[in-house]
Amino acid sequence: QAKTKGDVFTIVTNRIIELLEKGTIPWKQPWKSAGPPRNMITGRTYRGLNILLLASLNYTTNLFLTLKQINELGGRVKKGEHSCPVVFWSQKEQKEGEEKENGKEAKRILRYYSVFNIEQCVDIPENKIPEYPLQAIDSIQICDAVIDHMPNKPKIKTKGSEAFYNPEKDFIQMPPMKVFDNSESYY
Repeated sequence: QAKTKGDVFTIVTNRIIELLEKGTIPWKQPWKSAGPPRNMITGRTYRGLNILLLASLNYTTNLFLTLKQINELGGRVKKGEHSCPVVFWSQKEQKEGEEKENGKEAKRILRYYSVFNIEQCVDIPENKIPEYPLQAIDSIQICDAVIDHMPNKPKIKTKGSEAFYNPEKDFIQMPPMKVFDNSESYY
């Protein structure tokens, strides 16, 4: 659905403010992921502001789909998940005989679309999801032994693309080992 230029800027600005208020710095991607954010069906990499908006979501895989694309694949969005807006610019050339708008030859159109990361979806056929060559990383036995023998060891969760310790719930959050450059970086 087309929106006016001001509406799109407001939507994008509000999204960045929301991320900053949550403590996420949208222009800083702390982990290697499966490449820059891109549309899973078309393979096109998102550009400009869309990279900031999508990379800040901290998914392990940066593949995104519109709701229409998800439905066409036979998938669905998980309950409670929210989309992220992406901005699209296009330029429409003036046709001969049409009156020029403000003396310009072409009309620029700004739109936004809502997309979901594939991790927010279910029932997408596995053969439709492209595989990315990720680093083959082996665990380091001595490091695993240290972790295994920790007294009062916190639970370790591996998902997403953030690493932190949650003292209230006593767990460690780590991205999956496969997204690190090497074993040492993971440990």
